Amino acid sequence: MAKTGKATPRISRRDDNANSSATRSGATRGPRSSSYPKIASNMRYVGPALIAATALAMLWWSWRAWPDVLVDFGRELYVPWRLAEGDVLYTEVAHFLGPFSPYLNSIWFRLFGTSLLTLAVCNIAIWIVILLVVYRLLRLFCDRFATTAACLVFVLLFSFGQYVQIGNYNYVCPYTSEAVHGLALCLISVLCLTLYLRNGKRLALALGGVFLGLSLLTRPEPPVACAAAHVVVLVGAALTGRRSTRETVWDFAIVGVAALVPLICAFVAMSCAMPVSQALRGTFAALYSTVASDVTTLKFFKSGMGLDDPARQTAKTLVWCGAYAAFTTVFLIAARLGRRQSPAVRWSVMLLLSLVGVTIIVERLSPAQLPNVFRPLLMAVLIFGGVAAWHLFRKPRSNDGDDAMRLALPLIVFAAAMQGKMLLNQRIFHYGFTLAMPGTLLLVVSLTGWIPQALTKRGAFGAGFRVAACLMLGVIVIVHLRIVRNSFAAKTAIVGMGADAFRADARGALVNEALAEIERRVGTDKTLAVMPDAAMINFLARRRNPTPYSTYGPTEVSIYGEDIILASLESQPPDFILLVHKDTSEYGFRFFGTDYAAKIGKWIATHYKSVKPFGAPPFQDQRFGMLLLAHTDGSGAGS
Repeated sequence: MAKTGKATPRISRRDDNANSSATRSGATRGPRSSSYPKIASNMRYVGPALIAATALAMLWWSWRAWPDVLVDFGRELYVPWRLAEGDVLYTEVAHFLGPFSPYLNSIWFRLFGTSLLTLAVCNIAIWIVILLVVYRLLRLFCDRFATTAACLVFVLLFSFGQYVQIGNYNYVCPYTSEAVHGLALCLISVLCLTLYLRNGKRLALALGGVFLGLSLLTRPEPPVACAAAHVVVLVGAALTGRRSTRETVWDFAIVGVAALVPLICAFVAMSCAMPVSQALRGTFAALYSTVASDVTTLKFFKSGMGLDDPARQTAKTLVWCGAYAAFTTVFLIAARLGRRQSPAVRWSVMLLLSLVGVTIIVERLSPAQLPNVFRPLLMAVLIFGGVAAWHLFRKPRSNDGDDAMRLALPLIVFAAAMQGKMLLNQRIFHYGFTLAMPGTLLLVVSLTGWIPQALTKRGAFGAGFRVAACLMLGVIVIVHLRIVRNSFAAKTAIVGMGADAFRADARGALVNEALAEIERRVGTDKTLAVMPDAAMINFLARRRNPTPYSTYGPTEVSIYGEDIILASLESQPPDFILLVHKDTSEYGFRFFGTDYAAKIGKWIATHYKSVKPFGAPPFQDQRFGMLLLAHTDGSGAGS
């Protein structure tokens, strides 16, 4: 972007086909040219068609098996149901993240009816938007083949994955809607930023700021990562002379003002229903709950970052980095040496090496080791960032297509910052289904696009490297899908009815028993609190919790405070309480009511009596069970 004020020319995109120049020149010669352009034009739809077919297949395979029967996702149904009924977030319904997702989900319920299927279908629509944005974003700096490969990995590995017992880490029924909504909004913002980097139009920059502001109303990780991408790109443009200091200041002002618009709108809207101080806290709830509480000191979050044992986690990461480096080096050498061989020899050697690599992966990649496969991800993304920065400073004023990798810089910065929450414990399991997704797509793009193109440009066997990379990635995907298959196969119980019905594991049978008993004993005018974490039962039974709190796990107790929660229970005691077994040792406290929330546990023991057990007694050992309790004042008596 020259300082003369003229618009920067568009960066030309390299053609996906190595023979594109020949194709263009051949289009003017002889009768053969009339059919080839049509074939080439039709090939552009092969990738999107393959992605769409894979997405439909995964939807069919996972249909109604998306949520966990008890943990997390029930809150994502219960809270918007309460809001759709007229309750107000932060005053009548407690929530420690931003207001965007609960109110958006409540809108879906108002428009299409309150049900699990409504929210699932709307989340599928949002997932499709993410897929389209990812495809468009990747096409700005890589070819169709690499873009298709990356989108297939997104669909197969991340979108519907269930790699742990709790099946909430997917894009249809996520453990928290803010994780998916925040990611979607930030990816759109990153796309706008990349378009700005490509053509210099400030309208794209302003739109990126608006979506950044919206993401600040979800949860902290995506907007912080997105803001980092904006800062790096705008500062980089100034340092390389592409923008003057004055222009850079204006660029930052545009992003800042645009980001403030959604925040101001949210603040004004909430101020109409609550005190100004509470509206301000609600607007920035995602940041406030992180800073003002000691939730980040819990064992769960430390182990998630790998800070529980930094030395061991670092050693494991270095080992896996070495394994990746060894594989890559072998195939790079083979591709380099193969340039002097005949096509038959080159393909034979590369396929033989691929067969050896596949065999090693299948033999060595046990289920226990599977979570470690993506440990080198952050290191890889940082390397990509270094290469992109080198391109940025090497030819700061060039718009040559060979420098198109500079356009990947916003996504690279965003991906690296997103992975900060898993600093020494990179994975696609758990939170990784959103946090590691951008970085994984960049890894796929590098293996199937950037590296093969660089090899071909230097006369090496880039096509062979690309095929080998696809085979390796294919095996890793298949190994992960086997775990997903086992998770789906374990879901043999049908819980709920009609549009609320879904597939669940063995716990589903006891949940059905509890729902039947609640329907028989707990009248629609009665209230029910489910503890510590099973708001799904509140939603399926359509029984309200009289307190603002829907869950009572270690995170909630840490954020809200046990004394405050207890005071709410004392002032508005539920007619019934359902205790649901959950071992929370991963947080450093095993059982509710004894190892944490002991005051609440003592209060329950004093004011409630046992009505009916389901399965094993909760909070005793590893066996699952539930216990329905009624208030001793007689409000829960009767059938």
